[in-house]
Order: sequence, then structure tokens, then C-alpha cells
Amino acid sequence: MRKTFLVFLLCFALISTAQAAEKAIGTNCSSDNSAADWDSIVQCSGGKMVKAPLILGAPSTSTYTTTTCDSTKAGMLQWTGTSFQGCDSSAWATLATNTNALLGTSTAATNPHVSGDVTTGLFSDAASTVSIATSGTERLRVTATGSVGIGTTSPDTRLHLYGSSTFIKFTDTDDNKSFHIGYASDLGNGDFTIAETGIADRLVIAKTSGNVGIGTVSPQVKTEIANGGTPYNLYLSGTAPSLYLGGVSGVHPNGGTGQTFSGFIALSTFAGSYGVPAGDILIATQSWASGNSNAIRFAVPANDAGNYTAPVMSILRTGNVGIGTISPSYMLQVAGVVAGAGAYVNTSDARLKKDVEPITYGLDTLMKMRPIGFNWIDQSQDWQKQHQIGLIAQEVEPLVPEVVSTANDIDKTKSIAYGSLVPMTIKAIQDLNIKLEATNAENAELRARLEKLEAQLK
Repeated sequence: MRKTFLVFLLCFALISTAQAAEKAIGTNCSSDNSAADWDSIVQCSGGKMVKAPLILGAPSTSTYTTTTCDSTKAGMLQWTGTSFQGCDSSAWATLATNTNALLGTSTAATNPHVSGDVTTGLFSDAASTVSIATSGTERLRVTATGSVGIGTTSPDTRLHLYGSSTFIKFTDTDDNKSFHIGYASDLGNGDFTIAETGIADRLVIAKTSGNVGIGTVSPQVKTEIANGGTPYNLYLSGTAPSLYLGGVSGVHPNGGTGQTFSGFIALSTFAGSYGVPAGDILIATQSWASGNSNAIRFAVPANDAGNYTAPVMSILRTGNVGIGTISPSYMLQVAGVVAGAGAYVNTSDARLKKDVEPITYGLDTLMKMRPIGFNWIDQSQDWQKQHQIGLIAQEVEPLVPEVVSTANDIDKTKSIAYGSLVPMTIKAIQDLNIKLEATNAENAELRARLEKLEAQLK
């Protein structure tokens, strides 16, 4: 609009040069028109021009060139021959006649600018750029490509922030809480930080290592998630299934009792709310009730509420694996009945053995053993409620110590390798067979002698 108006004035001045040269304040008029409307180009009274909304031309002896701009001439324009001037009631000021001159050219000469402060406003010191300055310092720049720079004169992205403590702040007017995002030296020691005002940093990317920390300002690994007092470090859920990662030492993920651990993974198909993982499986570390510490536990919930009463499998730091027990004393210990479609096999390759010799255990040893029937004292599991048959380890150990082992637990529980009794049983059968063959030979001899006697008696 302003450009169009100025161009109109310039054209009007050029067209009316001859007429304007004769119409300046104080010059002679051909006739009076003092009653003319203000919209008329000039008004004359007593043979003199007395009012001119537009004063055009620049005669060599024009009156206005020495006339002081005052309140009576406020709003009047004049053409000096090279530029337009306007009276602002106190002084004549040159008006811009092209678009480039509409903006200031530096931080010290902005235009438009704050009244009385030419260092605060708009300016353009390069082609196709617009900048904002306050107090003589550039604050923001928009380049020809549309990139915006705050604190920099050469932004290389759509939005480029530059400074010693550069971050973006978001404030919610509902609760007046704020979040800061960026390289905020006062929030995260120069690391890239997402932080909430008055609360520890939510996320940090260390500028030196690139490590990412959630809930910690000093991540020691590529991704470190620190627990903030809740049971979970990571919770992924939409509909079922869900994934929970985390754990606080001494805290059960669902408020259960009798279990303590320092970390866990819970997989759940229960589409419940956060904090109630009625999971299908729990993988946890550390102790469980009175079990060994520093172990990995696998558990399933005992009820629909998601309480884990005991793990179904444990892996100790020794490598021992327990199924149905939290304290396995053997490489694999199963507290229950084991079934399989195929046979259980033991490695028995001659190339792996040395000091091979016949065993001395046999029929005599077998006859000293006391087969028994019994019930387990602990009846908590279904398999324990069934009547059992077997041997007593303490009775077998003096006879065949090779088949009895003692667990490395508090009670030094003893067990029998029933499979290892097979070779002794085979030896006993062999011994019995030798005796049977001897008996058969003796019987054959006796039968022959009997038949001979019977023949003599006839």
C-alpha cells in the first residue's frame, strides 16, 4: 500500500511539473478560491496560496524551502526535485521512494523502529533477508531460503538456535508447569536435555559420549534408564501383550510379599492399567524369599491379580538350573516328575573313560538294601501326594557310595542316582546266573546218578 502510494505521488509530480512550479505557498495566484474544499489541490486567498495538502515541484525561489515545519503544516508533502519530504509538525523528513529503503540497513538504523530508539526494529543488511534487532543487537534472522536463525546470522536449518544456554521452554497454562528442551548448560551441564522445571532431568544425551539417560543426568552406557521409585523402568503397552522392564530392590512389581529383586522383565497379556501387570511370565534377578541371591528367576502369576508367589525356574550364578526349586544344588534340579517320549541317556563312550575295571558290587550288595514305600512330608505339590517307593540314601551310601550324592545346601540333602544302580543290578543278575548254572550242573549230575541207581534196581 505504501509503495503504491509513493509511486502515485511521484507520477503525479512529474505530470504536474509546470503547474506545480507556480503553486507554492506564498506565490501569486491567478484567482481566489478560499472557499474551496480541503480536497482541492491548493487554496488561494487575497492572491496568495494559503493551503496545499500536496505541494509539488521545486522552484528555485520556493517559499517553503525556508519555511519551518510546524503544527500548521503537519501532514504536508513537498518534492525537492530528488525526493519527497513530509512535515511531522516539527521537521521535514525525507520519505522513501523504493521498497529497499522501507527497512533499516543495520542494527543501528532499523526501520520501522520503536519510537525514539532506532536500534530496536526491523532491518535488512543482505539481499532477501529480514532481521529483528533490539538494543542494537540482532536477535532473529530470516534468510532467503526461509531458514530462521535465533542467535546466529547464518542458520542452516529451518530453525537454528545458537547460544551458550540454548533451549526451548514450553509452559502449560493449566498447571503452570514448564518443560525445557535443548542444550541448557544450567539444566544439564551442556548436554542435550529434556527437563521439567523444579524436577530432575527427564532425558539427557551426553555431548561427549552420546550416552542416553532417562531419569539420570550421567548415563554410563549407551542407554541407561534409572528407576525413579516406581516398580518399572520401561513399560510398553497398548492392548495385550505388555512388556515391563525394571524393578526396585525389595519391591515386588505388583505389591506381592515374600519376594525381593533388583530388576525384572515381565511379559503380560493382561490389558490392565499401569502398575498391575497380571503377567504371563516374570524374569527377575536377585533373591527370592530365602533363596540364593544373584539369580535369574522365571515366574508365572499364581492368580488373576498378578501376584507371583514363587518362581517356576531359577538360574543361579553357579550355572545351576532349578525347575520348581529356587536353590538347585545340581546343574539341573527338578522338584517334580519329569516325563518324556524319548529315553534319558547318559554319555558312556569308552573314549571318554579311564581306569576301567569290573565292579565288586553284586548280588550280595543288592540283598543288603532295603526297598521301602513312603510318602513325602511336604504335600504342597500334586506329585508329592502320591505314594512313593524307593530306598533311603543314608542306608545305601555305606553299601554303594558312588550312587549317593550330597547337595551343597544348608541341610546337606542326600540323593540317590537310581540309574547308577543298574550296573550293580546287572552284576547281581550275573552273579545269580552263575549260581543258577552251578545249581543246574549239580542237578544234572544228581539226576544222572539217580537214573543209574534206578537202572540197577530193576
